[in-house]
Order: sequence, then C-alpha cells, then structure tokens
Amino acid sequence: MPSTVTRPLADLDRTIAGARRLDLGLLAACLVAAIPMLYLAAHQFVEYDGFWHVFIAQQDNWRNFWWEYMHNDHPLLFYLMLRAVMKLGHSVLIYRSISVASGLGCVYVIGKITGKLSVSKIAPVFTALAFGVAIPTLEIAISVRSYMLSTFFIVLSFYYFLDLLPVEGAAPTRRARILFAVSAILAVCSHYFAFFYVGTCTVVVAGFGLARPRLFKNAWVAHLFTFVPIFLVMACLYRFHISYNTTNLNHVPDYLWGPGEPKVKFLARNFHSLFNFFSPWQIVDRRHFEKVGALLVAAAIGLTPWKRLRRAIPLIMLSLIVVELAVAGCLDRYPFGGFLRQQFIVFPFAVLAAGICLDRILSLIHIRALVWASAAVLFVTLIAVAVSRFNAYPKASGELFTREMNLFDAAIPSPAGMYTDQFNLIGIYTQRHQWNWTFVERLPMPTEVEEYVLTRDSKRVKLLRDKLRWNLDFSDASLYHDLAVSMRLAKLNSLAVFCVHQGEGTLTPAQQDALEQKAFTLAKAEDLQIQKFVPDGLNIYAEFARGGQ
Repeated sequence: MPSTVTRPLADLDRTIAGARRLDLGLLAACLVAAIPMLYLAAHQFVEYDGFWHVFIAQQDNWRNFWWEYMHNDHPLLFYLMLRAVMKLGHSVLIYRSISVASGLGCVYVIGKITGKLSVSKIAPVFTALAFGVAIPTLEIAISVRSYMLSTFFIVLSFYYFLDLLPVEGAAPTRRARILFAVSAILAVCSHYFAFFYVGTCTVVVAGFGLARPRLFKNAWVAHLFTFVPIFLVMACLYRFHISYNTTNLNHVPDYLWGPGEPKVKFLARNFHSLFNFFSPWQIVDRRHFEKVGALLVAAAIGLTPWKRLRRAIPLIMLSLIVVELAVAGCLDRYPFGGFLRQQFIVFPFAVLAAGICLDRILSLIHIRALVWASAAVLFVTLIAVAVSRFNAYPKASGELFTREMNLFDAAIPSPAGMYTDQFNLIGIYTQRHQWNWTFVERLPMPTEVEEYVLTRDSKRVKLLRDKLRWNLDFSDASLYHDLAVSMRLAKLNSLAVFCVHQGEGTLTPAQQDALEQKAFTLAKAEDLQIQKFVPDGLNIYAEFARGGQ
C-alpha cells in the first residue's frame, strides 16, 4: 500500500520540479531578451505613428479623445492603456513600456506553449529565446503601437486554445474556455489583425472535431458558447469602428493586388517579402528564395509529428494565417507582405512550428550527452546570430523633425502662436511631447481649426491646428484668409507657421523667389504682413503679423 501511494507522489514531485525548471529557464530567456529590447527602447527614435498614438492618448478632453480614436484605424484598448501609463510621466521609455512588457510576456508564453507540446526540456527555452532576441520581435516591441500587445493576447489565448482540443482522458475545462475567449477578445480589441487569428482558431476547432469526432462528442455546443462572445465583440468593432475607416490603404499599394498584375506574380512577390521580414538572412534573388522556401516547407512537413495532431497545430495555424493574409491581399482588404508590423502575427506561429521541429530532432537523439552537446551548439549559434543581427540593425537616436524644428526655432525663437496642418501636428508634438497640451476650443470659423495652449515651465504658446489640411500650400489664397481669421479669433497679433513638406524635393532659386513673391502678394490681400519667410527645400517656416502691427 505505501509503495502505491509513494509512486504518484514522486511523479507529482518530478512534474512540479520540471515545471519550476522550465519557468526558471524561461525567465532567464526573458532576461536575455530584455537586454537588447530595453537598449533599443531607450535609444531608438520613435516612429511618426508612435507619437501620433501618444498625441491621441494624451488628449485632456474626452470628446477630442473619442474623435481622434474614431478617425484612426486601430482599436481602443491600447490608447486607454497608454493614457494610463502616461500618468507616470512623459518619456519615450514610458510610451514604450506597454509594448516592451508585452514582448517579454510573449517570450515567456511562447516557451510555455512549446513546453506543453514538446518532449524535450531544451526546445521550450530555445524557442522562447529565439523569439525574444529576433530582430522582428525587437522592432515591434519598441514600437509605440498595439501590435505587440495584441500578439501577447494572441499567444496567451493560443496557450489555452490548445486545451480546447481534447486528448484521450482529458476534456476541455471551463477555465480553459473562459481564458481563451477573454484573451482572444482582448487581442481583437488591441489590433484588428487578431481577426485572422480568431478565424484560424475557428477553422482548426472545426477541422479537429471532424478528424477526431469521438473526442469531440457532445463538445460542439460548448465550443459554440466559447466562440460566440468573441464573434459578437468582433461584430461590434466592425459596426462601430472599422466601418468608419474603410478608405483604401494608399500607403501600401504594392501589397494589395491590382488587376494590372497576375495574381501568381503578386503572391510570389509578397511571399518573398514576408520571408525576408522574418529570416535572419535576406534572400534577394527570387529563384533562390523559391528553392529555399521549398526546402523549408518540406522540412517542416517532414519533421512535424502529424500522428500527435495537437503538436502539429502551430504549423497548421501558421499555414492558415498566411493563406488568410494572402486572400485578404488579393481582395484589397489587408496588405499581404506589407510592413513588418502588419505581418507580425505570422512570426510567433513560425517560431512555435520551428520549435516543435527542433523538439522532434532532439527526440531522435538517444545519447544524452549528444543531446546536451547539440543544445550547447544551438544556443551559442543563436546568440552569435542574434548579436550579429543586432549589430547590423540600423540605429538612430535622433527624433523625427529635429533638424527642421531647430531651423524653425532659430528663425522664430519665441512665437506667440503656431499654425499647423495635420501632418506637421505630429512633427510639433514629437518635439514638444514633454510640454503640457491643453485644448481650448474649436474656433468659430468655416475651416475646422482647433486651439491648444502649450506650456512648459515659464514658456507658453498657442497652437492652432488646421484639421482640414494635410499639408499647407503656400500658393493657396484660402490659406491666408484662414490665417487672418484664426489670428483674429485667437487674439494673436503674430502667428508662426511650421510646415514640413511630406516627401523629399527641392526648389530652384527662381522657384523659391516666385513662391515668396506670391506668398507676400496673397498675404497682403488679407491684410497680413510676412515678418519671416524661410524656405528649406520644400519646407517653409514663416511668421505673419496682422496689418498695422
């Protein structure tokens, strides 16, 4: 009798000890990944859209906050979280804290997922570390956007999703269903590319049920109640937000299929782009890519343990998500092979699928010493590749618009007011994000112009935001009319204009003279005096005064 009791207890102790060792290994992987992640978070510049997100989150007026959210393409959750952490201060590290924490969370959960599916003790830590030190992960983890937050909820949801696929003697628990659904809802509320993940989970559950009907007996109703809340949230997001932002993605035309290009060529070109985003080594030649791609697909299929269907789920998820992205690109609904951030949903499943293949390889080695020797070589190689790629990664610490703002400040040191268009609003915010921005009012004029007051220490300036113009055109007579009206309504005697032209270019001396003469003529017609007019390529920094001042 004592021996029968002791044996299960010993097995339980070994299980607990193994789980603790895995957790310690994954925490070590997180610490290693945190080194390059925090370095880049502290030193790399913040992209334009990142400061746009910060501008939205910092609105001191809830009505304005809601307007900004409704006119942006991303869900609400990240803005609310960013708004909360900004109570701690205004620094780049604080802005990036959500994405960095989410990235490290992904490292840990990906290791836990691999541990749930693998036999080896090495594969989970290696897989987590490979994800954490990869350049794509580092780049998304320092982005002041919601992509990494959504990815964290996706992998967390996937951890519990695996428990919805029953094995012999173990049925899905209510806890697993609730945590899967809640995590999936948070994922779609963070970024809309999580819709692809939910769709893939739906297909996998249905396929698993058809492949293993005996295990799925009486489970279909429970699955229905698990997925319905997710679908309802997705429907609400589409109805009340996505449908208001249905304009075409004009900034990614190469990643949306058009009738001028054969679909096969479009798909091949963007599969190539997708591969290069996530590969440590870029393959430029299309023919070489096709050969390497074929070898990788064959290796993945050959090494995946298909007899244990649950362990094949990461590869199945990866394949279905890529297919969904490709179809969406062909239907002009989502960029396929577009910017890294838009395709990042693919990466965790690619790493997980590779981790399962590694586990299969290690399980075929029956000599313990050889397994650990192989593991040592793998870890040294991984770190060496990671260091090489990190050193090669382009690093830039200067924030956007720094040179232009320095020129503006030198030309017009202490303006009483500034007038800006929608594009340059974020340029000014990038350089003035540590100031306190207070909304005053919308000026009572036909053109939609909002007044803010910016303060820092003893400095104070009024900012007038033209919400109808993306980039100011100094040859447009209506601009000078709006300048004159807004100066009068804001009670300003002088008004500076900071206008950086979106896109590169220059003007010849003759073109600059002609533009300046036209600007003086148009300003005079509105009883404005130009006190400063500083051309900088296509950029213009100017100061206007009301007539008689």
